[in-house]
Amino acid sequence: MIKLCSMGKIVESVLEYHQPLRDTCVRARYRSASAFPFHWHHHPEYELTLITSSEGHRMVGDHMESYISGDLVLVGPGLPHTWQSTRSYSGSHEAVVVHFTERLLVDWPELSAIQQLVQASAQGVKFSGEVNTCRSLLQGLPDRSGLDLLIALLELLDVLATSSSIKRTSLSSEVHRSWAGPLDEQISRVLKRIADSFATPMSQAAEAEREGMTPAGLAKLFKRSIGRSFTEVVHEMRVAHACSLLRESQQSILDIAYSSGFNNVSNFNRVFRRLRGCSPREYRATFRYASR
Repeated sequence: MIKLCSMGKIVESVLEYHQPLRDTCVRARYRSASAFPFHWHHHPEYELTLITSSEGHRMVGDHMESYISGDLVLVGPGLPHTWQSTRSYSGSHEAVVVHFTERLLVDWPELSAIQQLVQASAQGVKFSGEVNTCRSLLQGLPDRSGLDLLIALLELLDVLATSSSIKRTSLSSEVHRSWAGPLDEQISRVLKRIADSFATPMSQAAEAEREGMTPAGLAKLFKRSIGRSFTEVVHEMRVAHACSLLRESQQSILDIAYSSGFNNVSNFNRVFRRLRGCSPREYRATFRYASR
């Protein structure tokens, strides 16, 4: 017999400690915290996460980008990931998180579309477009249990897999599809320090010394582990923070550049345009126009 359970609303502590699904194949819960801390991890279950109130940056495998409220992502087993909220966001950070195992995905022809979707989740899948109905269904899952939870989740996955109005975007690259065993402790420590201190001066050489490595050794570790360079990760986290300030604050672009860790506005503009395809001023104007 398949046992199912639903967990109620909880408040996270400093780190999210994932509890494996042993006597159940589905777990749905609300997550609420004063912040979502950096926690680079993976697990054997599939994870469907809806950010209901937060913004910051999301890492899935070798892919990194900003997220805002409404972010909806499916992550496959063994794929490292984390959501880290930005310090500039005010209010509680909230999400709905669903974990489920392979046991849920029985070999029925009616589930073929869902099977294809979960196969794609080996790289991580972001959903966009007409997903409001899916978000509403997902938000109600933690209040369900038993067969009701199972049926509701399968219905939700079917819509995500088949709807022509929903865009499905792969996140991590083909080269970095499979992670086995524990994550490298050194890369996890360095990533966490970057996440905590990106607004301060940081260098690959200094981080390599802290880990007892050469700069070249750390560079190889970054490329092997997440497919990105140390500098690329630092820049993306700084720009993600800057994007939040550009959307939500009235600070000048110069002040935002410095508070995000850039030592001059020219460098800030250059890196921002490379990562976002527009200038900080154009980015802010787009959001102000959309809010009218």
